[in-house]
Amino acid sequence: MDKASLILHPVRARIALALTRGRHTAGDLRKEMPDVAVTTLYRHLRRLVEGGVLQVVEETQVRGTVERTYELDRDLAQVERHEGAALAPEEHHAVFTAYTAHLTGELERYLDSVRMGNADPFADALRYVQLSCWLDAEETEDFHRRLDELLALVSSRQPAPGRRRITFAVAVVPAPGVEPEDAHS
Repeated sequence: MDKASLILHPVRARIALALTRGRHTAGDLRKEMPDVAVTTLYRHLRRLVEGGVLQVVEETQVRGTVERTYELDRDLAQVERHEGAALAPEEHHAVFTAYTAHLTGELERYLDSVRMGNADPFADALRYVQLSCWLDAEETEDFHRRLDELLALVSSRQPAPGRRRITFAVAVVPAPGVEPEDAHS
């Protein structure tokens, strides 16, 4: 299985997202993802370890079983543009569908909290942003570099009093090779 399909599966994406905040055991992950069956969680952990996305960094004996502590290999947990270049259009569609399914799941879990009166979309700064802009190749590279720097900065922050987990989702979808009508005037 290619890395993009491995990481962007909805359950595996949630595991990888949880591990961006630091090391976790399967027990820790079960607490964060109570909607995922235990056998499903272990199956996806095994696939992520076999795929080199996660590493087992500690094994501890707990009541006659071995509890593993997992860590995300951040370099392997990114789907780089050169990897995307190797995907067929149908594979891009499958990966993007998994990506949007994961994002929809994150939103649904949040909205459940709103429905129970435990969250406020305005106070929590829930927002969706979609915009179109015109960038040349150099401007596009600059945008990606700056975005990567910002995401690296915020993703390195650890849990602390007053902080809560926030999911940022970015999809950059170029239009087909069409130039504006007035570009040559």
